[in-house]
Amino acid sequence: MLKVLSLCGHLDDSVIAIGGTIRKIVNAGGEVSIVCFGNGSEGYSDLKDKETIVESFTRETRISNEVLGVKNFECLGYGDFDVLANGETYKLAIKAIRKYKPDIIFTHYWKEYFQHRNTARVVTDAWWQAEWKASLALGEPWKAKKLYYFEVIHLLNQPTHIIDITDTFEIKIKAWKTFACQQESLDQLAEQLEARARFYGSLIGVKYGEALKLSDYIPQAITKIEEL
Repeated sequence: MLKVLSLCGHLDDSVIAIGGTIRKIVNAGGEVSIVCFGNGSEGYSDLKDKETIVESFTRETRISNEVLGVKNFECLGYGDFDVLANGETYKLAIKAIRKYKPDIIFTHYWKEYFQHRNTARVVTDAWWQAEWKASLALGEPWKAKKLYYFEVIHLLNQPTHIIDITDTFEIKIKAWKTFACQQESLDQLAEQLEARARFYGSLIGVKYGEALKLSDYIPQAITKIEEL
């Protein structure tokens, strides 16, 4: 069974970036866990919702994850603008990797705004550090085989993989629309998601696609030349 961990900056990032891919993994019998840093604190579009937005956003995230078939979900409780690349977040990322023991990690790409950029930096380094026989208070060492970057706001630079999500795109949109608290501030996002998915799909000859970029931060070991 393929085990996947998405480590992201904010509550809705995984749905926006790889919602179709998540559902394909689940449909194939895989297990998906999501751990996010930001708690939705800046997701309000009306001042009257400022004090309740975290509760609303978190509740709707859980519903969205149920639509996609996500098995495990955690929010680490940082404010949306408070996700820093520091020792604390680094340890939390290592701990999440060791806890869920994924074969594959998904996270942000470097070339996005600073909260996503900080997450990309922390998670990429944590992928490498999590396999070390050190910091055992954070869990037993674990080596994830691969790490893929995804896009939320800015397009990926030369994606290495495009996933055919033609059969799961409508479920992705359904999952996105469970975020009722975001429909006013991001009212055009569903259309943008479709346009982006059609573009990537066109590159591989299908209706809808999602882009990923394989990280080469940790080189792949080749012991048999046939594996090259």
